Amino acid sequence: ISGEGAIPDNNAGLCRWADMNVTAIEISDGVTAVGAHAFEGCDQAGYVYLPSTVETLGDGALSGMDTLQAIYVDETNPAFAERDGALYTKDGKTLVQVPAVVTEFVVPDGVTAIGYNAFSGCTQLKDVILPDGLTRIDMNVFNRCSALTEVTIPASVTEVRGFSFMGCTCLLYTSPSP
Repeated sequence: ISGEGAIPDNNAGLCRWADMNVTAIEISDGVTAVGAHAFEGCDQAGYVYLPSTVETLGDGALSGMDTLQAIYVDETNPAFAERDGALYTKDGKTLVQVPAVVTEFVVPDGVTAIGYNAFSGCTQLKDVILPDGLTRIDMNVFNRCSALTEVTIPASVTEVRGFSFMGCTCLLYTSPSP
């Protein structure tokens, strides 16, 4: 995807590329922002590449991609970084997006927030480990994680936003850590 400026928010449901069987999304230099839900429904896209120029992502910009395997970020990007295929803010304090195909995930030490829709649609996710020091779980974080059975929420968490566990049909309970 090339151009200058922002990719607009997608408020219409499926994105404009949803029926094109796109297998990878490479955003070129010059694009500065990706709007909310911009790639919703690009179910065949396994990879996303963010250039150095993208400094803003709207809510759920990379969510709703059911086969997403990895997100890659130009190492000179001033706002974002990737680690093991997942997307973080450059300072590593916020987990922004996790690939949809994960079955287990350890949120690294140092992460203090999990962003909007970060795990949403990870239907194969069975196990997630949250670090001590995490303080915020944003909206819709684990939405539709239908294989998730248990989450231990660290005592450091002071905010869990709405609908964070909606659609987690196998979730037996969430428990605070001792």
